[in-house]
Amino acid sequence: MKTKLFRTALISFLFLQSFISFSQTFYELQFHDNTGIPYLGFMVYYGENNCYLRVAFSQGDVYNVVNVEYESKTGNENGTNYQLLVGKNPTYITENPTQLGYNPEHFIWFWNDSISSEIPFFTDDPDFKPENIREVDNFSELHLDQLSEEYLHQFYNADEPDYLSFVNALNNQNSQADQDHQYNQYYQNDQNNQINQNNHINQNDQNINTTRPDTALAKPVLHLIIAANTSISNIGLSCTIDMKNFKSDFEGIAEALGINIQEYFVSDNSFSKQNVLDEIAKVNPAANDIVIFLYSGHGIRYDNQTDSYPQLDLRLNSFQDLNDATSLSLSTVYSSLVSKGARLTLVLSNCCNSKLGINQVTSSSFLSTMSNQNYNKSNLAKLILNSSGSLIATAASPGEYAWCNDSNGSYFVNGFLQSFYQEISFLNTKTPDWDGILTNAIASAKSATSPASCPSCKVQNGLMSSKISK
Repeated sequence: MKTKLFRTALISFLFLQSFISFSQTFYELQFHDNTGIPYLGFMVYYGENNCYLRVAFSQGDVYNVVNVEYESKTGNENGTNYQLLVGKNPTYITENPTQLGYNPEHFIWFWNDSISSEIPFFTDDPDFKPENIREVDNFSELHLDQLSEEYLHQFYNADEPDYLSFVNALNNQNSQADQDHQYNQYYQNDQNNQINQNNHINQNDQNINTTRPDTALAKPVLHLIIAANTSISNIGLSCTIDMKNFKSDFEGIAEALGINIQEYFVSDNSFSKQNVLDEIAKVNPAANDIVIFLYSGHGIRYDNQTDSYPQLDLRLNSFQDLNDATSLSLSTVYSSLVSKGARLTLVLSNCCNSKLGINQVTSSSFLSTMSNQNYNKSNLAKLILNSSGSLIATAASPGEYAWCNDSNGSYFVNGFLQSFYQEISFLNTKTPDWDGILTNAIASAKSATSPASCPSCKVQNGLMSSKISK
C-alpha cells in the first residue's frame, strides 16, 4: 500500500460520516467494473481472516458466480487507519467452459478521529494504483429475515452445505416455538449425561469441594467473574471495553438459554488482589454450573518464574509496590476455581507475559467484527450446557506483550468473542468446540499483531491448556 493511495482516496471521500462496525454476519455489495458491467456480491463474514464473497455477474449471455476468500490487513498511515480485505483464491461456482480468469476485488475502509467510511472502496488491481480504486455502489448489512431461497440461489448451488444451512435456518426462523421446543428437548435429553460425566470427572479430582449442594436436576447457573484494571492511565480504556463486551455478551447468552447468571466484578477503585480473592471466594457453584473468569489488565513475569502463565498485576496504579500482595498467578486462579467443582470452568487473561510487565497500546485500530446475530441456539447450548471440564488460556506466551487499543479493547478478547460467534453460527455444521474457539482466538490475535496488520506491534502467541471433554 502506498501513501498516495490513501491521500487520493481521502480527498475524494471527505463526506464520510459514522464509524463502520461489523455487527452482522452477512453483507450485500454492489459495484461495477470500468466497462460498466454490474456485479452483485454476497459476503459471509465471521472475522478478519474468515470471510468469503460470492460474486454474481453476467458476460453476454453467460451467468457467472465466483467464490473469493478474504484475509484482513489493518494499519495506519499519516494518522489514518485502514482495513483492507484482500481477495484470494477465486473459484468459479458456475460452469466456466471458456476458462475465464477472475481478478478478485480488494475492499478498503478508512477512518480517523474526524472521518470514517461506511461504504468501502474497491479495486481488482494488485498494485493498488489510485486511478483503479473506486467506491462501491452499495454496501449493506443483511439480516436472516431479509434472505430467501430465491435470493440465495443467485450465489449458491442447491447442494452446497452453506446453502442447505441457510435454508434450514430460514425454515426454523418461521417458528420460534419450534426452535424453543428443539432446544428444550435437547436440554432435557442431555442433562443427565452431562451430570453423569461431570460426576465422573469430579470423582477423579481430589480437590473437589464435596460440601456443595447436589443440584443435578436444576438448570445450571453461569458464574461470571471479571477483574479489569479500568482506572489505570495507559490501558484503562481498553480494559473497560473488554469488560463491557464480555459482560454484555455473556448476559445475553444466559438470557438466550434461559439460565441464571451470577456476576462478580472487580474494577475501578476496587481493583486489588484482596478484592479479586474475595470475589473468587464467593463463587460456590453447583455440580452443573459454569464458571468463567476473565482478567484484563497488566501482567508480569518474574525472573525466576517457571510457570508459563503470567502473574496478574493487581495494582491500582504504577506507584504501588509490585510484590506478593499486589500480584496473583493466573495458574492459582485456575486451580482455585477448578477446585470448586463446576461442570465447566474457563479461566482467561489478557495481559502481558513479560519481565517488564507493560501491556502495549498501539495506535493501529481495527474494525470491530462481532457476528452477534444469526446464531444457532442448539450450538450455543452444546457449548454452555453440554461441555465438561476446564480450560486456561492467556493472550501471550512467556516473554511477549499483549496488545490492545483504545478503540476496540484487546486483540485477544476480540478474537475470543469473534471465534465464539463463529462456533455458534447456524452455518457451523460441526460440533461446537471450546478448544477450537481458543485456538482460533489465539490465531486471530497473532494475525492482528503481525507486521502486515500492525507495524508497531510485536507478534503475540497466546497460550492455552484444555481438559474439556469432547
